[in-house]
Amino acid sequence: MIRSLRLATSAALFSTLAFAQMPGHPHVGSSNDAPTIAGLHDPVPDSSDSDRSLPEGTLVVELLDGDEHPLPNKTFTLGIVRQSIAQGDKRERRELTTDAAGLVRLDGLATESAVAYRVSATNGPGSFGATPFRLPDGMGHRVRLHVVPVTTHVDDALIAMQTVALVDVKDDRILVQQALVAYNFGRNAWFADNVELALPAGATALTTQQSMSDRSLTLDGSTAKLRGTFPPGESTVEYQWQIPYGETALVDLTIGLPPHVAVARAMAIAGPGNTLVVDGFAKAEEGADGRGQRMLLTEKSFKRGEAPATSMTMRIGGLPTPGPVRWIASAIALAATLGTALWALSRRRKAPVARDHAELEALARSQARALAQARATGEVGPATFEAEKRRLVDDLARALSA
Repeated sequence: MIRSLRLATSAALFSTLAFAQMPGHPHVGSSNDAPTIAGLHDPVPDSSDSDRSLPEGTLVVELLDGDEHPLPNKTFTLGIVRQSIAQGDKRERRELTTDAAGLVRLDGLATESAVAYRVSATNGPGSFGATPFRLPDGMGHRVRLHVVPVTTHVDDALIAMQTVALVDVKDDRILVQQALVAYNFGRNAWFADNVELALPAGATALTTQQSMSDRSLTLDGSTAKLRGTFPPGESTVEYQWQIPYGETALVDLTIGLPPHVAVARAMAIAGPGNTLVVDGFAKAEEGADGRGQRMLLTEKSFKRGEAPATSMTMRIGGLPTPGPVRWIASAIALAATLGTALWALSRRRKAPVARDHAELEALARSQARALAQARATGEVGPATFEAEKRRLVDDLARALSA
């Protein structure tokens, strides 16, 4: 879901940031000339494409620097995966070195659909990789991979970051899906070396969406640590985590922001009466994702001269809470079970109190229907459903036996 909700970022937005003048960011190039959008590095993307000019089973790999100059005598890795259901996948790594023109040509490679290839190279702590591929029938394949200088200092890479957080309140937990999108306008790749992003206390189950890059996050206490290479161009890391939900009406979540954040967007799946407030952000508006699911969303762009943002606090209100409200809004359904239990209990009572029991039964059935409807629409999850079902039956049994 988070992928379909990422923001599209325009040059006009980033032209307001004056990256070289961001707090803590040194000038790049002349001390008198802060870079503008027109002067920023526009990297040529890597490519991995079939090539009809090459014979079947042939692979040509070309390694280049950020200015499209060849990289001679540069070592890279050709990863080979042979997939087999019966025997399991077999992996092979071949270390190869480019010639004086930055090229390597390999002939006679397997073209079976069960064999996949990937070209990757390193430079210092950084890792660079092309899109995996299979060799087609009747033609060859060509890979062009750029390998650039790597810095561990984000200020030296001309990075602007966008972050998106989507909150969904489940039965007994709060699920948060996030995406970090890095726009690297410089010539150096940035290697994030355990960059810390604070999470709320009690955060668990941090997972990163699998990708072919070396970018990932790990959880250390209540801190997510970002590690991996962000080359020139656009790079994305998608991940999620969760914390227990104590069924309170208001939840505060303070989330750490990445360095040089330019745009932050906060979203929450919208239920009846829900609210979303983020400190320093505009009033949340109601919208929908690509599947029509209702949500609340707000965002903020960080401009030149502002102090670097390190966190955002999301307050989600109007959540369902324990108590009498559950009898009406959270209630759930077991028409047959309740009907049987109430019939058996009412048969044991004497005639003078039958009307009271009938009223209790009608109320219970109404609450059960509301509970069933809430479960069917997803407003109440399975754990809450079962708990409310048991509570409803127990309370009715006590009332009818009084």
